Amino acid sequence: MSLAIDSDDRLRGVSLSDGQPVANLNLSYDSQGGIYFGASATAVATRRAGLQNLGETVWLGYARRLDADISWDVGATNSVVTGYAGRRTRIDYSEVYAGMTRKDISVHLYYSPSYLGAGSQTLYAEVNGAVRPARAWRLFGHVGVLASLGGANVPYAGRTRYDARAGVAREFGALELSLAATTTTPGVEFPEGHSQSRTALILAAAYAF
Repeated sequence: MSLAIDSDDRLRGVSLSDGQPVANLNLSYDSQGGIYFGASATAVATRRAGLQNLGETVWLGYARRLDADISWDVGATNSVVTGYAGRRTRIDYSEVYAGMTRKDISVHLYYSPSYLGAGSQTLYAEVNGAVRPARAWRLFGHVGVLASLGGANVPYAGRTRYDARAGVAREFGALELSLAATTTTPGVEFPEGHSQSRTALILAAAYAF
């Protein structure tokens, strides 16, 4: 279980919280047989309505080791997101995914039949990595590409979008503080018709119980 506070909730470069701070409670379980599952709930400090529920995510997956350094996993997620920018909107969408991890580097591919509820089938590929230059310090990075496969266009994602994130984290026992810079392809809209900045600096604090 973990509790995190972030200055912004960004999904693949798109702010789900309209640039406002969020608090996230995460519950997860990993079995020795490889099955894992979990759920998270997020609250947002909205600009006009105060503290509100932003969304919930549930996931179920299976992971298996190939050797001491390499593992693979498959799974599915479902997320419900409520937007508070301009008008209140509720979005429900699912993804299935598969990927491989080698030490501190992972590669995953995600498929959604209706990404962010827009009616567009999408594929999203990402690479995540981290290095530890010193005890309790971690440098991390992420690159990803989102491509539409058909159906309705994704109004806040375009036909193809790229995003990247890089940051540094410092551990203090069970507490981790991090600062990250994130960017994405220009022309970001979420919800539809609400323009966003393509870049952001995100300060976060996470505590693991």
